[in-house]
Amino acid sequence: MDGELYLSRFVLTTHNTLDMASERIVLRVPNDLDQCCRVGGTSI
Repeated sequence: MDGELYLSRFVLTTHNTLDMASERIVLRVPNDLDQCCRVGGTSI
């Protein structure tokens, strides 16, 4: 199963919630999802 991993940024509202409509994809990385395991983490 082909797919991709991506890194997005969002606008934080005055109520400290993410504005999901403001998503901007910063980085896309092609990935074979059948060969991958759990991927997660944080970016500073």
